[in-house]
This record gives sequence, structure tokens and C-alpha cells, in this order.
Amino acid sequence: MDYEDRLRLSYYKEISDINREHGVFLVKHTESGEIFVKKVLDHFNINVYQKIMEQPIRHMPRVYDLIEADGKLIVIEEYVSGNDLDEICRKKGGLPEYQVMDIALDICDVLSRLHSFEPPVIHRDIKPSNVKISPAAGVVLLDLDAAKLDKRDKAVDTELLGTHGYAAPEQYGFGASTVRTDIYGLGKLMEAVASADISESFQHIIEKCTMLNPEDRYASANELAGAIRFCKSVSQTGKAPERVNTDRQWQTVYNDIPEENEDPSPNYKKFLPPGVASKKPVIKLISAFLYIAWFYLTYIALPASGRETGKGVSLAASTSMFLWVVVPILILGNYLGIRDKLIKEPDGRIKKFWPLYLAGFIVAAMICVAVLGIIIGLAVK
Repeated sequence: MDYEDRLRLSYYKEISDINREHGVFLVKHTESGEIFVKKVLDHFNINVYQKIMEQPIRHMPRVYDLIEADGKLIVIEEYVSGNDLDEICRKKGGLPEYQVMDIALDICDVLSRLHSFEPPVIHRDIKPSNVKISPAAGVVLLDLDAAKLDKRDKAVDTELLGTHGYAAPEQYGFGASTVRTDIYGLGKLMEAVASADISESFQHIIEKCTMLNPEDRYASANELAGAIRFCKSVSQTGKAPERVNTDRQWQTVYNDIPEENEDPSPNYKKFLPPGVASKKPVIKLISAFLYIAWFYLTYIALPASGRETGKGVSLAASTSMFLWVVVPILILGNYLGIRDKLIKEPDGRIKKFWPLYLAGFIVAAMICVAVLGIIIGLAVK
């Protein structure tokens, strides 16, 4: 390792072990204070990591630096908070079919990008422990340690890597890994995390993904995604999809996975204010009481008290007082996704200066409330 590499590496101070046996550490940049993951790899394909660093993929950790020395590769990548999918499934005893489909669709998005490289990048280790469900970033596919470039002139894999139970037959020396190898792994993942009660059509999709002969599987991640979308739409509406909504939220999966017979996203709920939209009855009742109490105080109690003392509270003042409290709650409570739009990039990553965006928007909203109060005051005179 030369001086420049040692200098770059010195900026990342180890603060915790994630998995010391496998060379994975949590590190902190000494200047910026940002948290990253440092991985020290013995088996690697640097070309794979270089592609991901140059062309970041949504639903995968961003790679920020690569240092190759002494036969090892040191990878500095984005830290993603959340729970591993296998951990969630152990706690919940399997996920409802619609959530498994949503997770698979996001992984299909990742595979579609990986497979679109020239030559294609084959992940080769898709399994629940390599999928993280993050409240901020959603579904994140981890671990490119076993990934390789699809060299079509190879008859068999020269390195037999993967995880037993999820690795396709060709990863055991029965052929060369291709894009259909990842289709097999995703099929096994869906089979492992789904609850026992799944529809016949979804079971057929899993079986087609996990056929022993690669030619019998789906030919691409896009083809698999199309089959999942069709199956999901038919199961929910009874008809084929006209347009698919890909805006999926993962806070429910991360915090409180609903029972399989619950409606995952009732239409009216997105219009309920923060707290009232909670799935927990106690929080829902307390929040509703506080909203009603604040409305009563600002629009009824204070004006009535003002009339008795001769110091009236105008409609403009009542409206301003009400909104000065409610508007920040709506923004910070992510009403209609406002907060996420302010603090997240289009690919789901948190913006570098997100506190400034959030604070600036709240200040601007408060100014608008003040202007609205003035307009109301002038209008009622």
C-alpha cells in the first residue's frame, strides 16, 4: 500500500465491528463525521466494484472508495441502517404475499441495472441476510463479494461462490453463471421469506424462477418483474394492470408488519394527519384528541374568552395560531410524503444538507402562514 492509499484510508476511523471475522467494520470519516462501512475482502472482483462506484444503483449501497493492496480490496461504502430481511422474517414468521412481491420488485430493479452493464454483473448471492429493510432507503441489496462479470465464453464458473440453499446449480460447477443465476437466487429468497399461505399464481412464479435448467427460468429481471406485477394486480383487483404504482413505502415492514388479511394501503389513509394515520389505536386516539383540542382552543375558547374581557381574538389570529403549530407537525410527520421529498435524493439516499432543506421549508411555510393571517385580517375588516 503506497503513501497515498494509506493517507486516504487514515481518514476512516474504525468505531465498531459489524463482522470482524468477515472483515466488515463501521467507520467514521475524521473530517466530515459521516459514517461508512469498511470491508476488507480476500475474494473480490474489483471491476464489479468499479462499475458500481462509477454508476451508483438505487437500492444498493453507494461505493465511495476502493483501495487494492497486498492481495486484498478495501471497500468504503454507504452505511445503511435497518434490519436484515431474515431477521424480520424470524420475528414475524414470514411476510404476506404482497410485501414479498414488493421486495422482489425492488430487487428486480437492482438486477435489471446490474445485468444491463456490459458485460453483465451477476450478483450470485441473493439471500434474505443480504437484503436490508431500511426506514430511510427502503429495500437495499447488499454484498457484491461473490459477484462476477458474465463472460459468455466460459463454460463453467472458475470460482464456486454463493450460499447453500440459494445458489443455483450452475454455481456448483454444472455450468457458468448468467443473469438467470440471479433469477434463481431471487426465487429462493421469495420462497424463504413468504408466509405459508400464498396464491397458486405466485407459487408458479417461484417455481419458474427456481427451475434446475436455466433455460426454463425467466430470461431477465424485467420479465420476472412483469410477471410479479401482473400477479399482484390480479390478486388485488381481479384484473390485469393498466399502470403499476412503484412508489412503495417500507416503514410498515420495518416497524409493524400488518397481518396478511389487512389492507396494506387504504386510499383514505394518506390524507389523515400524522398520528391519526397510525396503526396503533392509542396513538390514533391521542393524536385525534390533541388536534381537536388545539382547534377548539384557537377557534372557540380563545375568541370567547376575548369577548368576555374585551380583548377579542380575531379570525386571522386564530388561524395563524392554529397553523403555526399544525404545519410543522404535518411537515415533520411526513404528511403526503413532504418530508421525504425534502430530505431524500430521487434514488432514496439522504441528502447531504437535509437539515437545511427541512428547516428552510418550515421557515418558508411559517412565512406563508403569517401572510395568510394578514390577508384574512384585511378581508374581514
